[in-house]
Amino acid sequence: MALDACFLTHLTHQINSLASGARVEKIHQPGKDEILLHLRAPGFKSKLLFCCTPNCARITLTDKDAENPAQPPLFCMVLRKHLTGAKLERVYMPAFERAVFVEFTAKNDFFEPVKKRLVLEILGRTSNLLLLEENGKIIDAIRHVDLTVTTGRQMLPGLLYEPIVPQDKKAFIEGGEEDLEQILSTDKPLWKAIMDTYSGISPVVARELAFSAAGKIDSAACSLTPNQKNALAEALCEAVSSLSKKRCSPCAVRERASGKWIDFSFLPLRQYGESGEQIPYSDPLALIEDYYEKSAEAIRFKQKTRDIELLLSRTCARIERTMGVRMKELEEGKKADHYRICGELLQANLHRAKTGMREITVENYYDNCAPFTIPLRPDRSPQQNAQLYFKKYNKAKTSSKVVAELIAKDREDLRYLESVFLSLCDCENGADIDQIREELIRTGFSKNKRKTTARSGAPSKPRRFVSSGGFPILVGRNNMQNDQLTVKMSRKDDLWLHTKNIHSAHVLIVSGGREIDDQTILEAAAICAYYSKGKDAPKVEVDYCPVSHVKKPVGSRPGMVVYEGHWSVLVEPKLLLKQEN
Repeated sequence: MALDACFLTHLTHQINSLASGARVEKIHQPGKDEILLHLRAPGFKSKLLFCCTPNCARITLTDKDAENPAQPPLFCMVLRKHLTGAKLERVYMPAFERAVFVEFTAKNDFFEPVKKRLVLEILGRTSNLLLLEENGKIIDAIRHVDLTVTTGRQMLPGLLYEPIVPQDKKAFIEGGEEDLEQILSTDKPLWKAIMDTYSGISPVVARELAFSAAGKIDSAACSLTPNQKNALAEALCEAVSSLSKKRCSPCAVRERASGKWIDFSFLPLRQYGESGEQIPYSDPLALIEDYYEKSAEAIRFKQKTRDIELLLSRTCARIERTMGVRMKELEEGKKADHYRICGELLQANLHRAKTGMREITVENYYDNCAPFTIPLRPDRSPQQNAQLYFKKYNKAKTSSKVVAELIAKDREDLRYLESVFLSLCDCENGADIDQIREELIRTGFSKNKRKTTARSGAPSKPRRFVSSGGFPILVGRNNMQNDQLTVKMSRKDDLWLHTKNIHSAHVLIVSGGREIDDQTILEAAAICAYYSKGKDAPKVEVDYCPVSHVKKPVGSRPGMVVYEGHWSVLVEPKLLLKQEN
């Protein structure tokens, strides 16, 4: 990750120049590891984002809105108490470490001005956000850290904040030609020698300096020619000078073939050659917004769906374990006829059996009088042994039917949960997740009934497309919407679609009294296949029929229907139309 102390120096300088003097209007916590401060000043309005998610920790100004939970977390409430209405004084880095301090002037309970500081530490898995008193005392932290979690610094309310322990290296911002002797005295690759010499520098910057000097990144430090040494000194001094004078040429690189982001830095990156596409930016904030936008949204969304994914996986695992036990019971039930034969043959040969015998061999008149050995309990009489076999027979016969029904129900539960997981994978916003959570509560798979005073957003509605022929195409986002679509929103002359034998969304073509053309059916079928379990298959078979041919069995789970009198079409799963909502 390239968000090192070098890039943070430029980033904090720009944030400070834009946001200093602004006041905090609102505070939200849209994600587990994210805080948004709504700032306003004359001629300025923006949101200051603090994120300490391990692989995309950052600080930036953004204008994008984020969905907020109905009930704000505790840390958000603490920030609201201490910082609402506070004035942002400055954003700075007291040392050349990946720790950003944001200083505020707020009012205490007696309306006296007091200093408060937010500290964002960007340290990978141990990234954290803390609120400090003026004297450095920790008011609260987004992640509490004690000695049971780590052997490092404690982050608990009431303790004094301990700054990041500096590395035993020279800060890169203080580097210069005098460090060349130390860098070039090792046989390590040049970029690693640079990393070993300076702190606050990321591997991408070290590799770029090595590339500027030697034309490649893996040259041995001690093998540089005089010209390469001069080139290294020039590149090093230029990079340090740009940091000291706050001159920044932010640049991101992504793969030409796939478009995937590779890295970014405060200086141009030429080390990737033709395989990487250089994208220069006007300022660090614009780069950070583009680079982290999609990954941050994906991580935030993953956090919101994590509890449902965990519930589904645990429930499926439990059902599969239960099914395994019941399958063994079913196999035992198949021995019912064997127990009956043992009991009947023993009953017919009571005169030959004696108490204390461990087995008896008799003629099996069910199998041409072939010899048949019957195990006996020596502590029971022959009559009691016969009764034991009849009891086993009755138990096996009864349990066989019951266990078979339970196994069938288990299979139905697994199919249903698979459809829920498919809907979860296609969720696009918090409202979709809320509906799935509500569905699991209604069906009895979840008991986590949260008390919420407001929903996280507008109610989720089915996806809407319009075919090339002008017909609306509605697609359910989850099982509850599938029911609503099929049972309540449809008319008898509408067309209903579903993939054959695999889970998919219910798709409805709204006819509006017109005859639906074949092209519309193909477009809707491709959409239905796209929102199905067979999304990655080259071809998927889709059934379609009038809505009047679709029935929902009484008492069935959400999304479960039966249909008849249908036609089928084979299509490639893809979105041929643009979604309208």
